[in-house]
Amino acid sequence: QISEDFETDPPTGWTFMQTEGDDPGFVQTSARANSGTYSFYHNDDNITVSSTSWMISPSLTVSTGDILSFYHNHNFDTYGEENGIWISTVSADPIANPGDFTLLYDLLANLSEDTWTEYNQSLDAYNGMTVYFAFKYAGDWEDELYIDDFFAGTPPTETADWNNLQWPPNGAITTGDNYDVY
Repeated sequence: QISEDFETDPPTGWTFMQTEGDDPGFVQTSARANSGTYSFYHNDDNITVSSTSWMISPSLTVSTGDILSFYHNHNFDTYGEENGIWISTVSADPIANPGDFTLLYDLLANLSEDTWTEYNQSLDAYNGMTVYFAFKYAGDWEDELYIDDFFAGTPPTETADWNNLQWPPNGAITTGDNYDVY
């Protein structure tokens, strides 16, 4: 499984590519984080010409029941040119082999201006295949894209075997009722 909270720089096994030399690409930031202190983001840098940046995950061999999950957040989303997460079953190089990558989710079509939004998808269609995930940012002085809490693999199945709830509303708990617990 791949579990990345982006608290280390660079994240282990991830690859970063840009089509233009003055594009800083995806970098770690403490400006916004879904959890922890850091996320990875692409800034709205004013560079010479439009560039395409990629943040590519390590490989994952997909098993039945595996999922993809991550959080995304935007700033200045009305200026975005292209943001998305792509998948490849062939290579880990979207610049040399762009035809190997297929769009899974268009981040600009599902905007999250100044709000962390979770994305989840079943990977059952890729069962038995080795895949790479790649976040794509295209543009010049466009939006800011933040990514955090990436997970791909079998979701945890552990459940709490003991719970302690203190100070329930109205002093009582009734079986079958719904409660907000923090």
